[in-house]
Amino acid sequence: MDGSVAMEEFEMVMLNGSCVDKAATKDSENREGDSAGFRCVGYRTSRPHMLLFVLLSFLTCGLLLLVTYWKPEWRLRLTSQKTSNAMETDWVLLEYNDGRVFVERVIDASLENHGDFHRDSSKSFRMKAMQNRKRRNDSESAEPLLDNEGSHWEGKGKVEEEGDMVYFIHRYERSQYDPLTRRAVVMRGIADQTCQSIWESKGLTEEEVIERQMKYGRNSAVVEVTPYWRLLIEEVLNPFYIFQWVTVIFWCLEEYYSYSVAILLISFISVGVGLYQARKQLEELRKMAPEPSVLTVIRNGSGHVSVVSDELVPGDLIEIPINRSFEMPCDAALICGTCRVNESMLTGESTTITKTEMCLVASEPAEARGSVTDDSDEERTLDKNLANSMAPVDSVSTREGGLLAERDIYDASSPSCKRHTLYCGTTIVGAQPRDGCVLAVVVKIGFSTEKGKLLRSILFPSEVKFEFFRDAIRFVGILCVLAAAGFIYSCVQFVKYHDGIEEILFRAFDLITIVVPPGLPAAMTVGTIYAVKRLKKQKICCTSPAKVNISGKIKLVCFDKTGTLTEDNMTMKAVVSYDKQSSQVWQRISAENFPQRSATIDKQLLVGMGTCHELSVSGSNRSGPAEDKAMFELTGWVVMKDSIVTPSSVGQEALEPDCYTILTQNPFESGLKRMSVIVRADAETKSEHLVFVKGAPEVICSLCRRSGQPKSDKLKQELSYWTKQGCRVLALAWKRLKTKSPAGLKRVQVERNLKFLGLLVMTSDLKEMTEPVISELHDASIRTVMVTGDYMDTAVSIARRCGMVLPEDELVCVEPTCDGRDIEYRSIASRKRLDSGQNGHCSGHVKSAVVDVRSEVKEQRRVYAMTGESFRMMRDQYKRGDNSKNHRGVSVFDDMLVRGVVFARMGPGQKKELVEDLQSLGYCLCMCGDGANDCEALRAADAGISLSKAEASVAAPFTSQVADIRCVPTLIREGRAALVTTFSVFKYMAAYSLIEFTTVLILYTLNSNLGDRQYFYIDLVVVLILALVGERTEAYKGRLDKKSPLSSLVSFPVLFSLLSQIAVQIFLLTLTYKYLESEPWFTPLVQVINTENTKCYETTALFCLCSFLLINVSVAFAEGAPYRSPMYTNGLYVGSVIVLYLITAYITLWPANFVADFLELEVPSSLTFRVALVEISILGLVLSYIIDRWVISSNALKQLCGKLWSNPTPRYVAVENEIRNREM
Repeated sequence: MDGSVAMEEFEMVMLNGSCVDKAATKDSENREGDSAGFRCVGYRTSRPHMLLFVLLSFLTCGLLLLVTYWKPEWRLRLTSQKTSNAMETDWVLLEYNDGRVFVERVIDASLENHGDFHRDSSKSFRMKAMQNRKRRNDSESAEPLLDNEGSHWEGKGKVEEEGDMVYFIHRYERSQYDPLTRRAVVMRGIADQTCQSIWESKGLTEEEVIERQMKYGRNSAVVEVTPYWRLLIEEVLNPFYIFQWVTVIFWCLEEYYSYSVAILLISFISVGVGLYQARKQLEELRKMAPEPSVLTVIRNGSGHVSVVSDELVPGDLIEIPINRSFEMPCDAALICGTCRVNESMLTGESTTITKTEMCLVASEPAEARGSVTDDSDEERTLDKNLANSMAPVDSVSTREGGLLAERDIYDASSPSCKRHTLYCGTTIVGAQPRDGCVLAVVVKIGFSTEKGKLLRSILFPSEVKFEFFRDAIRFVGILCVLAAAGFIYSCVQFVKYHDGIEEILFRAFDLITIVVPPGLPAAMTVGTIYAVKRLKKQKICCTSPAKVNISGKIKLVCFDKTGTLTEDNMTMKAVVSYDKQSSQVWQRISAENFPQRSATIDKQLLVGMGTCHELSVSGSNRSGPAEDKAMFELTGWVVMKDSIVTPSSVGQEALEPDCYTILTQNPFESGLKRMSVIVRADAETKSEHLVFVKGAPEVICSLCRRSGQPKSDKLKQELSYWTKQGCRVLALAWKRLKTKSPAGLKRVQVERNLKFLGLLVMTSDLKEMTEPVISELHDASIRTVMVTGDYMDTAVSIARRCGMVLPEDELVCVEPTCDGRDIEYRSIASRKRLDSGQNGHCSGHVKSAVVDVRSEVKEQRRVYAMTGESFRMMRDQYKRGDNSKNHRGVSVFDDMLVRGVVFARMGPGQKKELVEDLQSLGYCLCMCGDGANDCEALRAADAGISLSKAEASVAAPFTSQVADIRCVPTLIREGRAALVTTFSVFKYMAAYSLIEFTTVLILYTLNSNLGDRQYFYIDLVVVLILALVGERTEAYKGRLDKKSPLSSLVSFPVLFSLLSQIAVQIFLLTLTYKYLESEPWFTPLVQVINTENTKCYETTALFCLCSFLLINVSVAFAEGAPYRSPMYTNGLYVGSVIVLYLITAYITLWPANFVADFLELEVPSSLTFRVALVEISILGLVLSYIIDRWVISSNALKQLCGKLWSNPTPRYVAVENEIRNREM
């Protein structure tokens, strides 16, 4: 079949948006996880099927339409047929491996206007393709611009020379079918493009621009704001609400208006609040999209064209503005010039970083380093030390100074390419041109950019499964089965009494509405609303009320560092000058005394502090790394324009020269652990060039001449003195360049043969509430983890100071080796590399993780600190199925997840992956952060708390108006109270339905029923009031308990409590009925056909006792400490219980005639019997209270529970137990 694809024979599987054939599916699922992939099947609308569907929908009065709305894949299969021709496909069915199903539409391109390229998340299109000959030429080029991920669609027959190209958009990501190559391609921008082809870009022609606009669409990451009416339809068509609407209609037909109005009112409030929050969040997300701007684009080789940023396409060559701040509208590779960029949107760190242009080399890294040689053994040793400090990378080889090989594939997310990539949404605060301009090549646009990925992760977070909701649905299902049985029983009874068919159906359906209470979602919603209001009083805003209950199960909290645990700034603690000739070697000068003693230290140390930084000045604002700010401010120097630095006139009058110009700035690299500058010292008589290098002390020492560096033991002693105080220590070194022109010098040549100057000691101030909150969480057995984009040393220092790492803990650092092929373990305390057994050397191999550190420390708790790179390597190997074991027999990756405390240099995606991996171990997890780089993790976590009102607040369900972590225990406390309240309300509503069900079933046996006003008193006056006011009980004010509340309805304590309470109440109802029959004055009901026979002794006695029992159960389920405040603190609830008990006692004992007539009561003539009803109710109260307060908490029942009932153990508990057992 020409131009066709055999979709029935080939089921396309997409992993992370990329297609692979069935043969590769298994391997891909091992790498990505089962939940990452989906099958894509094409369908074509069938007119006969559609006509049949319309007919069936009409015959079922729209019921089929409603069901297929809930199950869109059923509707697709009923109205369409699978097609073997991709060009005739109207719909695609996407079936995820975890069971989720989506349907996306495909529209013929010939009907579309190609002038409009706006994306739409709910629509997909067909478009007219370019001629296939042109396509064939493109596909044969060395560097295709299309993302060629995916595999062939194995169709039969030859492909048409000219055909249409089809694509669909799923979750704002476009997937396109190429009829020539028979590949499904995710349009993510330039891929498989070499660094050389990007670097040599001269701009696109108009024809290329048009073609790529058709392929990629507009450069827009604008989120569609769903109209209120559509949100309303989606909400009200929820299955439970549908049941509620049907029930309300049924009650209105029975003229039961009062309770119907009450339920509708509560439901409308709940729906309205949900709609407002959903709409508000979409509007906030829409504001996060970059604003359109006008840029200069180079096209047709040399022409400069002004275009709106929406019209950019991958491959465009854009000119970056030089004299103003500029927000990037796309991801672009910098090929000419240098930029200072604020990436706080991605990293969460407010410091600016330097982005340099791409520099290409033709040789391998070793050859490049080998070109810089020296005849001396000492300098060869220095080259070796320099090489050992290199960082491993992802898919692109690391080269000094940011050099990339010409044939390297440009991957904007790899470590080596990040330093040259300007990301969408980041702000360029300064640009330094080369040859008069700053140029960059667009590599990704729209939702394919880093900003777009962030938005998509917020819109479509990973599903958080909470077992309570799952169990609640199952329990409601059991109630439905019970209702069906009651329906059948009542029908049989009414047929026996010869009632009319209408009467039988109405009364039988009435029984269903009793067993499955329509007021259940409304009652549970009100409890959550109370919790949200309490949180708001404590300055915590909530946009996702469903997350409040989940917060009660939190067992692990991940914290960002900067702005969350610490203040945004750093402060200098001391400057330690090194003088080899001095007897003391080290001269310590505190920050307070530095202005007075600065003249006594080495002049070059002071010059290095004033020049070796990455600060930039915009007006009166100074931006850059926090440690650079602290160091520079201590000197008192002034940064002038054009990178000119001058000393101040206070205390430094004798310093000459008085003007220093920063010529070259090599930015800090996490792998190199250092930064450097080349400075020109301008004096009256001559100028000279100086080099200053600042970084980790051990790295700086390795770059110094042997004669110019301190002895190893002396340095370790000094470092130990400061690091034990939780300080961050940097070293500074220098040398004088002999060359007159430093231009063209490679970084490897500059950063060598240095002279050690001294140490810079800094500290980052913890926020006031950090330490007490961490201590409180630890006391409650809640694990704490730091996940930050900052450097390892800083993160470890803060972890020790705030109490995440205890003084007795053995902290082991997990970092990649120099060649990036393995992982090494090192004790932070001793800086000693631990024995790792055999050292594997295959790429990404983590076999050396079989590390034996048992001989190091046996009594201490061992915890881990790891970098983002080592996390990626271990995670990739784990996903591939190469699951190495450590000496305890536990998976290395699981061990790291369970014992990891510090995760440093983590990107936004890695933070999200860590959250998901921890959740896979069974942790209920909270993420607390303040930056846009935390958004993905905040959204993926079970509960996310933002300390910022910017981007992070949009992603997080909770936002604290107080910018410290005191909100975390507050949220957990309120979450536990809300969870216990939800359980209590659910149990109460279930008990209420079953108690009333038993009462009505007994009366149905007698062909009787409760009157409408009796139903009104029970449903509205007793049950609804107690349920609503009982939920007002506040959270427990004391310290958090070590044990979190139960979250499963199928746990033994919950089931025992509920079933025992129901059994007691049913027993008392039956006892009362039998007692009534035994009374000598009792007259049985005289039945009248086709009437409800509501006024009789049986109805009156069971109505009064049922009212009492429902009050008793409410009191029994009103739990207090350690999760909620004692019941007596809720004055409204206590007052309601007392008043309702007195009113019910009045109705039972001495009702006035008008009360008896209003409630249709047949008051028993015997006062003794009426008093006995009250006594039975008091007996029921005592029994209910004893069961829920004493029996359930007794040790005997707990032991019996342990023998008969085993709850599933979370995986992280099993891992911890395995580690603990093997360490003993």
